Amino acid sequence: MAISLDHLRDLARQAYYGTSSSPERMGESTINQFTAELNDDLLLIQKAAPPDLPADQLDAIIVRYIHKYTSLLRAWLSSHSNVVSWFIAGPSNFPAARMQKRSNWADNHYNNFRSWRSKALKAIIKGLKPKTCELDRVRLNLQQRMRYQRIMVAANKLIRKNDDHLNEQLEELGFAKTQIIQLLTPDWSKRTGFKPYQLSNNNAQIRRLSGRLKELEEKQLKADTLRNITEEINGRQLVLNYELDRIQIIFPAKPPADICKALRREGFVWSPSNKAWQRKLTPQAIHIAREFLQQH
Repeated sequence: MAISLDHLRDLARQAYYGTSSSPERMGESTINQFTAELNDDLLLIQKAAPPDLPADQLDAIIVRYIHKYTSLLRAWLSSHSNVVSWFIAGPSNFPAARMQKRSNWADNHYNNFRSWRSKALKAIIKGLKPKTCELDRVRLNLQQRMRYQRIMVAANKLIRKNDDHLNEQLEELGFAKTQIIQLLTPDWSKRTGFKPYQLSNNNAQIRRLSGRLKELEEKQLKADTLRNITEEINGRQLVLNYELDRIQIIFPAKPPADICKALRREGFVWSPSNKAWQRKLTPQAIHIAREFLQQH
């Protein structure tokens, strides 16, 4: 269902009485423009929503977006209605400084409106995406990198062979016609195909992801079996929380300000929900935490 901004049409016309010789036309054009934009935004949000998202949750997101969008649009139009241009009012005794101030005020409302829309859409669409854990992301990325490596190697072999059906063979590997043209176009040193640095860079990423995948799989195994490991150092608890993938430092009482400041320097942040100072669980973080508790 299309959303209408007809309730703002009178305000839009009033917004241009002091700055346009055709305020009715400008007001109509403005409302039509933002009505179309708002409906496009809502369609984008609806398309981004996963099929299993409850209808009431999606409706709540849409209602909040419409309310904020129209509120900021109204604020800009209201501020713009206070602006008067000298070519409308006449140059005689025109309060230029006052009108410049009002114009800047209206511009700030407009910029705030546009900035909010950009950030809000990005945040909403990101929030609607299915949540995937880091382990799944790394595993998928590794599979894609390995597949791409095999395709690059196969493509280079075909290009070196250079038989009569080269283009068709490259298309069978999944390359588009524009990509094939790029692969077969010699570079400055008359090389075709994928360059050695492309193969070596992708291979380096495969090694990095393989190591990270092994580390995450070990964490997942510990999360499934151990949940967490707790040790005491100088009266403070050091928790290896594999379930949350966090290393946590728990003090018996609120630590002094200088200790809190030192913890932040080491990358720890306070978690009110867990009542602990924590950071991502890594071998380096474990070493830093143990050293910190021994020194403080």
